[in-house]
Amino acid sequence: MTENKNENQTEETTEITKNTDKPKKHVKISLKNTILISLTSVLVGVFLTLGIVTLLEKQNPVDPDIQEISQVYDKLEKTYYKNVSADTLKNGAISGMLSSLNDPYSTYLDDDQSQQINSTIQGSNFSGIGVQVVSKNNQVVIDSLIAGSPAKKANLKAGDIIKAVDKTELKDGDISKASELIRGKINTTVTLTIVRANKEMTFKIKRAKIAQSTVTYSKYDAQTVLLQISQFDVNTAKDLKKSLKQIEKDKFTKVIIDVRSNPGGVMDAAIQSASYFVKNGKVLMQYQEKGQKAIKIKSSKKYNDGYQTKLKATVLVDANTASAGEIFAAALNQSSGVSLVGQKTYGKGTVQEVNQVSSKSEYKYTVAKWLTPNGTWVNEKGITPTVTVKIPAYLNLSSFTEATPLKSGIMGLDVAVLQQYLLALGYLQNHLTGIYDTQTLTAVKNFQAAQKLPVTGIVTDTERNALYQAIIKKAQAEDQTLEIARKELDK
Repeated sequence: MTENKNENQTEETTEITKNTDKPKKHVKISLKNTILISLTSVLVGVFLTLGIVTLLEKQNPVDPDIQEISQVYDKLEKTYYKNVSADTLKNGAISGMLSSLNDPYSTYLDDDQSQQINSTIQGSNFSGIGVQVVSKNNQVVIDSLIAGSPAKKANLKAGDIIKAVDKTELKDGDISKASELIRGKINTTVTLTIVRANKEMTFKIKRAKIAQSTVTYSKYDAQTVLLQISQFDVNTAKDLKKSLKQIEKDKFTKVIIDVRSNPGGVMDAAIQSASYFVKNGKVLMQYQEKGQKAIKIKSSKKYNDGYQTKLKATVLVDANTASAGEIFAAALNQSSGVSLVGQKTYGKGTVQEVNQVSSKSEYKYTVAKWLTPNGTWVNEKGITPTVTVKIPAYLNLSSFTEATPLKSGIMGLDVAVLQQYLLALGYLQNHLTGIYDTQTLTAVKNFQAAQKLPVTGIVTDTERNALYQAIIKKAQAEDQTLEIARKELDK
């Protein structure tokens, strides 16, 4: 994500007539003004649907309720025993009102949070160092690095544990906090305290603009391409069209679209992307405001500019497919008969609107529902795939509970966890005792040798992270969901 709004963003607007008992009213839903977004990371978090509105709200100054708020504000500003700024009181009042709604998607946004939202409006560009992090064993671990990024040039490595950022210690594997601290203005410096192979190191890295496309693809077989959409930003639909055209030009006939762990993004991007697969005139989604009938948004040249792919498709989904990801999947499934393969989706069916308070702060609150083409509200229910695929048990393995090194002769829960990993990876056979015995020691040494680690027989954070990485690689190599999806394309 970036920190700046895109000043050149297209103001492409679709006019939709509401069917009400009142005279027909036209409502504009624009690419700039309606988004779905996730503010957090990666495997966990809250998935948000947002609409961007740039006008300031005005309150009636003679409203008795507003007068009561004003009286408290004045009293605190003048007589509170310590100095308190007007901004603190204002922000607290706004935050309190939003908190009273008991809605996790309605909240006050400070400067940093506003920048996170604005970055999704602009696209998958952000100011940072170019690392992707995951939470494992209550630690923040570097999962991958972006090619050519400052982190890559600084020689950070996948598996490095980020202990602290600018002397702020990271606790409980808080990747949201880590991302917040690592990102910042271009050309500023961030200091990371890294633990690698039990050694603590310090890296001073200058932040830069990091650009990523949300659409990537690769050859799966002679007929098929695997295409991944990581989220939906304002560039996704454009990048998707370009990719689809190239795939067709290369004579492929089938595409597996992977929106697993896609947390959402720009709603219009999801609609536009879906319109490449859904015939004009068919419903892409429905949008329902308070007290109004749902508006049916249909595929048309307005969205796809006359382009529709002839590729046969199937879509991969999971429990972290949310918001715009669900809109896209539901549109292809219900309006084009495309199979969904995987696990039930997250279930995020509300829309938020973002309003500007000042140049540095905004707030968001829920203003509408979105429904699937057939009128289903998926909120807190999710979308059940056409073909449900069970997740391998080894992807649900417990985390280690402590950072204490494990070695021969000890016993306990973490030894049992270690044995579960070694069993899943084939280094142990039907041996789950919770005792670090001779068989476990041999398995650990074999694993260390295979990973090109010092063969000590002692399990430290280095081995723990190597076990995690090995499980991820195993899951990628044995992607049963992908295999089943490919078979669906032959039906």
